[in-house]
Amino acid sequence: MKHFHLIISLIFIASILSAQTVGDKLGVAMKKLEADSALKHASLSLYVVESKTNKVVFDYNSQLGLAPASCQKIITSVTAFELLGNSYQYKTELGYDGTIEDGILKGNLHVVGHGDPTLGSWRYNATKDSVVLDNWINAIKKAGIKKIDGNVYFDGGKFSYQPLPGGWIWDDIGNYYGAGTWGLNWHENQYDLVLQPGKNEEDNVDILQTKPILQRVFLKPNIKTGKKGSGDNGYIYLSPYSTAGFVEGTVPAGEKTFTITGAMPNPVWQIEKILEDKLLLEQIGFKSMIDMAIL
Repeated sequence: MKHFHLIISLIFIASILSAQTVGDKLGVAMKKLEADSALKHASLSLYVVESKTNKVVFDYNSQLGLAPASCQKIITSVTAFELLGNSYQYKTELGYDGTIEDGILKGNLHVVGHGDPTLGSWRYNATKDSVVLDNWINAIKKAGIKKIDGNVYFDGGKFSYQPLPGGWIWDDIGNYYGAGTWGLNWHENQYDLVLQPGKNEEDNVDILQTKPILQRVFLKPNIKTGKKGSGDNGYIYLSPYSTAGFVEGTVPAGEKTFTITGAMPNPVWQIEKILEDKLLLEQIGFKSMIDMAIL
């Protein structure tokens, strides 16, 4: 009989749970979230809508103003799929003006960006910097160009000159999570700053190198050595198009090297340098590299 009552009870509980709507389940989850001690002083808001019917499934503090974090990427990603389609591909154009006579381009070479965020990215084989450069050089050779009797122009004008939204906080701008978007991007517009902490707290910290080498920029190391195990508390202060910046905060003692990641102030400067080196290596002459954004 006890077993019979237990079975009936379990069936009853299961029926209640199965009868719960998505909104009910979200309400239970929200209460658990609010009870978490780590969120004691947090502000929570959640608004869920059924996409086909526009019916509100769950609404908790939907009118509460909150500063969006990385979850905002969901909205921009969905918008891109809606407006551009799931088969959209970014493009970067390599072309020239003028005529080619006996292997000499009587004109200029143009690199025109359309905002491709993967150009020069290390994440995919097809977008790595060496692959992109080889593709460009092969295209130049295929066109029969052995010398450029003109300049190489970099045009990122398809995007705004302003790579960051207004109001972006100063502490974020020079760091990788605050990287801007240009018409011509490179290496995800970020670089690694390799530091050498001191042995003791408050010791000075030396800058060993940047990966890749950051072009046209000087960084002053105002950063100090922190307590052992204190983690990354370093901040890079370098605004778009600037050639000088500084590093503050602390990195932990006891580390042979410590790396923090920054945002490139102008990715075109990186593309200019590596394409210049590649053209010279291939003995393809030219006059100058010109960033049209700062003419």
